Amino acid sequence: MHKAATLTELSPHKAAAPWLGALQQAALDQVKATGLPTKKDEDWRYSDPKAWREGTFVPAPSPGADETLLQGARLDAAGVELVLVNGRLDRGKSRGLDAAGLSVTSVAEADATLRPVIEQALSSSESARSDAFLGLNRALFDQGLVLHVTASQEAPVHVLHISDARDAAALSSPFVLCAVDQGAQVTLVEQHVSASHDQTFANAAVHVALGAGAQLAHHLWQRLSDTTQLVHTVCADLDAAAQYSLVALHLGAGYARSFVEARLGGEQAEVQYHGLLLGHGQSHQDVHSAFDHRVPHCTSRQMVKSILGGKSHGVFNGKVIFREHAQKSDTAQANHNLLLSRDAEIDTKPELEIYADDVKASHGATVGQLDDEPVFYLRSRGLDEPTARRLLTIAFAQDVLEHIGDEALDAFIHPLIDARLAAMLDEVTA
Repeated sequence: MHKAATLTELSPHKAAAPWLGALQQAALDQVKATGLPTKKDEDWRYSDPKAWREGTFVPAPSPGADETLLQGARLDAAGVELVLVNGRLDRGKSRGLDAAGLSVTSVAEADATLRPVIEQALSSSESARSDAFLGLNRALFDQGLVLHVTASQEAPVHVLHISDARDAAALSSPFVLCAVDQGAQVTLVEQHVSASHDQTFANAAVHVALGAGAQLAHHLWQRLSDTTQLVHTVCADLDAAAQYSLVALHLGAGYARSFVEARLGGEQAEVQYHGLLLGHGQSHQDVHSAFDHRVPHCTSRQMVKSILGGKSHGVFNGKVIFREHAQKSDTAQANHNLLLSRDAEIDTKPELEIYADDVKASHGATVGQLDDEPVFYLRSRGLDEPTARRLLTIAFAQDVLEHIGDEALDAFIHPLIDARLAAMLDEVTA
């Protein structure tokens, strides 16, 4: 039985390889040296991590996958489905582990050719927003999951994260490394679900390494219960002409913070990020991003939309950096927010940091409520007011949802989004 401890008092799991144990201990030592953030840190100004900084936790247990959660989250469209319970692979419930062109291993068991990529993922301190929670994930994950894509995959690869603490104050640290070789293409669906009773703090991280000309379509679906808290970090490294597309749908969790970092290190690299936040009740949804243009002729696009009801709170802080050598690069960043109630709140801060003199850059943010005029128009065409408001709310989200780009994935997630939006609108009119 583990004794509850603060986050910095927890110890790394006994690593299967000495080199891995050394990296994890170094990550924990760095977190202890710098300390956990406070509300005085600019990146945490609107999202006070006090509960995590002062709370005590035990490592999450290793139960088998809950069948009800499993059946409600499986994707028929997936060619490979990997089930992780509290960050640990459940091989018995996973399928497609022997797929051609894809290897699935733990971090310690990964092929030696991936060792430099793994070491970079676990030791890099170059993040534009160096984060203690990323350091904690590196230090405290158990096993970890390494996906090595050596040939293009026709069907999506589904990584299903199940949080199932079966106790209060449990910490899980899922870590996934997705390395895509030169020229290969893959769709990765990463889905987070939890039981309604679950009180896990899930501190998850995904490191993406794309070779020259590689293409990754990444779908992140966060559908956690209101009692679950999540910090999710994506770090993506792009080589020349690599393409990384992320569609992130934040539909649940009582408190969720997402950080997306992309480092464009090869010419002609391209990043697209489309995000949707649905806030209800007293939930808190925070999205931070940092796109780092390091070389010439790279492109990044970002659109994050929020729909907030009840007394929910949303945060957007997006930063794009153009290094001195990032000439002829191009970015566009937008954050649009729809408030369904007077008590909902949004803090938005798009940023540009430019050190090159020949770039194209635009950014902007909007905040508003549903316009009465289109509501009146739809009602004049025979729709009742709740239906009119639901259609207009869905239309607001469509700029993000259209980038799912896969009929089977859209057919799975769209009814869940519709149900959440309907509940949010009912909450407003109750």
